[in-house]
Amino acid sequence: MEAYVAALEREISSYSGCAMPRGGVLDAATLYLGGGTPSLLEPGLLERVLSAAHRHFRLAKDAEVTLEVNPKTGSTALWRMARECGVNRVSVGAQVFDDTLLGILGRDHGVVDVSRTVGELRDAGFTDISLDLMFGLPGQDQASWDATLDRALALGPEHFSVYGLQVEPGTAFGVRAERGLLQLPGEDAERQMLDLLVAKMAEAGYRRYEISSWARPGHESAHNRIYWLGRPYLGFGSGAHSYLARRRFAHDRTIDGYLDQPLPAIPARPQPIREAMEDAVLMGLRLVQEGVSFAAFRRRFGKELDEVFGTAISRMVELGMLELRGDSLRLTPAALPVANGVFAEFLE
Repeated sequence: MEAYVAALEREISSYSGCAMPRGGVLDAATLYLGGGTPSLLEPGLLERVLSAAHRHFRLAKDAEVTLEVNPKTGSTALWRMARECGVNRVSVGAQVFDDTLLGILGRDHGVVDVSRTVGELRDAGFTDISLDLMFGLPGQDQASWDATLDRALALGPEHFSVYGLQVEPGTAFGVRAERGLLQLPGEDAERQMLDLLVAKMAEAGYRRYEISSWARPGHESAHNRIYWLGRPYLGFGSGAHSYLARRRFAHDRTIDGYLDQPLPAIPARPQPIREAMEDAVLMGLRLVQEGVSFAAFRRRFGKELDEVFGTAISRMVELGMLELRGDSLRLTPAALPVANGVFAEFLE
């Protein structure tokens, strides 16, 4: 951990005073620690990472600073130190309130750890806590998901990020699925789980502001909006991705690879303009209340949104999947459960 933090400090310092494409030094509106598990670090090591970021970037006074937490890790000393160093938001990887399902997922924490961790964070003074939840898991039924939602809502977090399980090739679940050994709930059951989620969040006063995100007013994730709006960001550490000057680059996913090569190779050529425009639509449509702004698209690319994607827009509007609302193009409520199908219409 000492070697890894030292490499992070060197990488962060390498951007100190770096000029942005339009002049000026690198300012930062948000700072996000995670994925991975930064709550594994001892307080002194986490303090060094936070201090390096504050030394080498101009963080806004009201910057959102988020720490990802595994409920099995961390301590009251870590929470206090994080607060003192400017962390004002915590994302807790609860996943599901069912010990059997947590075991199937390979998680090392239990339900009791989630409640304990949230209590400790409240005692440390955190007033902006997000919970990550998952549905569509092997062996999960409607009753289990209902109980998970009730227990999660009872903790009163300010924000939820909720995702359906995606089985990826090459993962443990992917291998089991290929062999016919993975029993998933099925599309109809997943849709029922999603419908229950939507209803319970609305009843509890949470606003769905992004396809997979719900928040109490004023607690939307400022950091994630940077991705959804296609704004530049820098990622440090193993597996971290960056997007700067229309170039995407990333580190080796292994810690050893990162320690051997702490600075990523930046592509000589920027992202193709067509790909950048597709990304702008796909990410912007995730913002269910805002959608994609015609004016913002025009400013960014010098073209009209319907000039580039007119056929797809017309087709999706006709099918009731998209709607024009003022200056924006948005998903309709009917499109939310099948958004990936809508997104595919915009890809060449």
